Amino acid sequence: MRFIFILLLFGFSSTVNAQIQVYNRSLTDSTLPYLYIGVDNAIEVDWNGLEPTEHAVSISNGGGSIMKLGENKFIVRVTTVTDDCVIRIRNKNGKIKLKQSYKVRIVEYTPLYLGEIQSGATTTKENIVANPFLIFKCNGRYYKPRFQILSFVLSVDINENVVEAVGIGSELTKQQMELIKKVDNLLTIDNIRVVDPDGKSRIAPSIVIYIKKEEL
Repeated sequence: MRFIFILLLFGFSSTVNAQIQVYNRSLTDSTLPYLYIGVDNAIEVDWNGLEPTEHAVSISNGGGSIMKLGENKFIVRVTTVTDDCVIRIRNKNGKIKLKQSYKVRIVEYTPLYLGEIQSGATTTKENIVANPFLIFKCNGRYYKPRFQILSFVLSVDINENVVEAVGIGSELTKQQMELIKKVDNLLTIDNIRVVDPDGKSRIAPSIVIYIKKEEL
């Protein structure tokens, strides 16, 4: 009797350890049940000891399609907002080993921020130099923005003259930081060249920031 109990316990443990897990690595929290329209959702399957070649991964609803990149990596694309998109994993006998529901949403990008500062805001020079990065955000969404910032032009007013400096990437250069320390009232960031998640190059909206007087 004890021997049978041990066998049953061993079988239960094996089943638990073989639990398949699916993650969306495109999210800020990969365990959340969300897929996003207009982007490649990077799906990763943890097979937990099961044989990937003996299983099939499929998607239904949400206008979903799935493309296999490797044994545990997939790209999922969706086109329609819904609360009932489902990813299923079946074994070679057709038995469902995992059924996971997702909400499909649209990615809504905000304009670029300079650190945590929105365009049109009034702030201090100290706040700018404390976090000198151009940042994309998503309004109320869990998707990690995948825009690549290529270059931009910073313009500042100093003693009634406009001085410009070019930046590469998303971080302000040392030259730009020094100009910000000397700015009188206003700085702008224009000609922001970015590559979007689909690989297309475009110009992002400009950033305009007003400077408070009492500092530096």
